Amino acid sequence: MAALTDLPSAMPDEIFRRDISELLGYFDYYVSSTVAGYRKPNCKAYNPAFRAHISSKGKLPVPVGYYLMIKPGNQSFLVGGLFADMFKDATTMVQDYITKNSGEWEKTIHEPDFEKYFTVQGTALKRVPAGYEKEHPQADYLKFKSWYAEYPLRDEDVIDAEVFPVKAAEFFRIMKPFNDYLNKALADFQMPAR
Repeated sequence: MAALTDLPSAMPDEIFRRDISELLGYFDYYVSSTVAGYRKPNCKAYNPAFRAHISSKGKLPVPVGYYLMIKPGNQSFLVGGLFADMFKDATTMVQDYITKNSGEWEKTIHEPDFEKYFTVQGTALKRVPAGYEKEHPQADYLKFKSWYAEYPLRDEDVIDAEVFPVKAAEFFRIMKPFNDYLNKALADFQMPAR
């Protein structure tokens, strides 16, 4: 846990000021039921992991931010992007933005540092949705309903309290132009009223 408290100090100032400084209280983590002194009703559902979503709007999926999960068994990862395929308006906004700004998209996802560590992934349809050209240069990405970039971590990557925050901050820095692109696409997005 010490490495996690050091993570914000290792982040670039711009990311820290915009996304993290007021959000440290939004960490969502699970504590062992033994340590906490209670029993969970369904031990099979217990998921021993630390999770943190870092965004200027807290836990909301828009604007997009950064997500960290630390879980034993080499199941940890760092990720950024949009995980809101349930919001059709958000999906359409990103698809429209990719259509109109495909050069910027291409530059963002093929930036050498980004390409070295990340591949854009997401929930995808089988076909390009109606209203978009099937032959569009970004047709494969127009099929997506969510867009994310993930970097897997091994257990030894997260154990060192001095190295991990610096490494995580560097991957988030590399991911930032990708998140910025998505946030420009989502600039006018409004969360649905409950």
